[in-house]
Amino acid sequence: MLEPQWQAKKSVSFRRFWLSVAQELGSAWLRLDPKARRLQEFIASSYDPKEYLRDIITQSYKRSHCCGLDSNINLDALLDILGETAYGLRGQKRDDLFDIELLEEIGWLIGDRYRHMLPTQHGDVHDQPRSENSSAPVVSFPDFRIRKANARL
Repeated sequence: MLEPQWQAKKSVSFRRFWLSVAQELGSAWLRLDPKARRLQEFIASSYDPKEYLRDIITQSYKRSHCCGLDSNINLDALLDILGETAYGLRGQKRDDLFDIELLEEIGWLIGDRYRHMLPTQHGDVHDQPRSENSSAPVVSFPDFRIRKANARL
């Protein structure tokens, strides 16, 4: 059985990742210009997203050390940014259900589609067998971080 095209790749570009997120979320949440040449042009100028969403995109570019829109994105850093943003919104009492759901949806997309690209310390925990005597499940660190960040909300 062939794997879906998005699972076969070991890296994803900043542009490709955010365009896939925009497609998944819909244009009401996020409109991006696929032909943009610079980060400032990437978010469609005719669209004014929530400020935190613009910050997430900008921070993911910076923390991934991107040199251009087609540079690889660091999904581990993006998960950190999503958690920090959710925590910041909660601390400012500016969060609402739609904001939190949007951040969770982006985190879910990372976990679902790009899990194989997230770093692990001791090999890929998804492939490790469970001991028959063990009652503790093997949980991936990225999933744990997402659940922990969501529990703080």
